[in-house]
Amino acid sequence: MRCAFNTALMTSAHTAFAEALAKVFVREGLRVLTPESFGVCAPESVDIYVDTSDSTDGRDVFTEGAGLDESLTRRIYEHNVLRPMTLLEAHLKALIGGQGRRLCFLSSRAALTSSALADSNWAYKLSKAALHMFLQMAANKLLPMGFTFRLFDPLCGLLAPEAAAEAAFSYFTRRRGTERDNPMRDDETRLVLRDALGGEHAW
Repeated sequence: MRCAFNTALMTSAHTAFAEALAKVFVREGLRVLTPESFGVCAPESVDIYVDTSDSTDGRDVFTEGAGLDESLTRRIYEHNVLRPMTLLEAHLKALIGGQGRRLCFLSSRAALTSSALADSNWAYKLSKAALHMFLQMAANKLLPMGFTFRLFDPLCGLLAPEAAAEAAFSYFTRRRGTERDNPMRDDETRLVLRDALGGEHAW
């Protein structure tokens, strides 16, 4: 079945997962854009938007009770939260002008409240918790305008980027549907995190 989207905007294609996802988009007939590809001449319409911001740091070994490094925490927060906020605002007009209005973001199941046990990587987990809060607020405004959201964990380090990209494409481009064709039970209004193996996690 042909993908319903024509143009995908990816905020970056520099990681192995993002590069693999861009190749899947192209293979399936989508035009793929990045901010670097159009410079100051922003596109007039975009159907599907994929923010690939997902910064980690090997020095992020802080635990719940051991304190955090302020500069490192701030850097991760700026990349995983402030950057997605800024880029979405910058491209919102093009998304409104598109037909798909699908917004996709990367996160990790390790950052969810139910999974964030007293182990390391707390700077990363805090940044993703803040991203989830931002997406909830964005959904409150954008869902009534016909936007839909996808939050995805590519399971980096556990799954090959190519396999994660195939799973992401399927999740990003398909509609979740309604329950028994009842418009009052539209599954697209739920905000959930789905991982590359198909697991779904409430947030």
